Amino acid sequence: LFGVHKWFQAPDPSQVRPLEVLEKSLENVKNKYRSKAPYQYLSDQLRSIRQDLTVQRVRNKFTVLVYEINARIALENKDREEFNKCQSQLKLLYNEIPDCPNEPEFVAYRLLYYIAMSNTLDISSLLKGLPDAMRSDECVSFALRVRRALNLGNYPTLFRFRPTLPTKKVSEWLGMSELSLVEWLNILEVDCEVGGTIDCRVRKGSVDAVLVVVLWSCFSESVLIDLRVVIYRWRTTIIDPDSMNLVR
Repeated sequence: LFGVHKWFQAPDPSQVRPLEVLEKSLENVKNKYRSKAPYQYLSDQLRSIRQDLTVQRVRNKFTVLVYEINARIALENKDREEFNKCQSQLKLLYNEIPDCPNEPEFVAYRLLYYIAMSNTLDISSLLKGLPDAMRSDECVSFALRVRRALNLGNYPTLFRFRPTLPTKKVSEWLGMSELSLVEWLNILEVDCEVGGTIDCRVRKGSVDAVLVVVLWSCFSESVLIDLRVVIYRWRTTIIDPDSMNLVR
């Protein structure tokens, strides 16, 4: 409780770090990230940097970088609330600050999130204001392909983006034990085991229809909402890993 109380206290002007100190602080966070520091520590440090930037009304490309790094780390650690806070600020910052090189990446994240939430109004608004140049960006193009596949009910395309699902996760989504799921799928001649994965691309005649219902439900209702599963696949196959390096 003390930590929460302290966080909501008005910042002491003497404790607010100037921009040059904040830049060094961000470098320190990057180094800690490299050394696998706990997520909560990284999140607290980044939140503190953001607070000092806000108090000083600093809104520049460094501010953008802080929020981008914070958003990625939050995403990797399944912290959707923190990720969405960063995304909301980035949306405003991108409108204020031109030529931000990573904007397409975060526009794509936003589009995927709207798709997951079935937020047709925000999807339409985003697409209406999307420049042609950004549509051709690899990240945005990927998100648009996901949207098209969902709209058409084209599950083979979606499963190419996410070719396997953990049996444990699927059993949780279906409300059954992992062993029961595996035994049922084995009866249907689907090869899988406890602690393993299910190949979403499998096609075995009449079994295909059963798997489509099971896996499509899990994919559309849970994987997209979780976001990170699709994005992990995307980050390792479409985005140049160097461009995603948090220590750049």
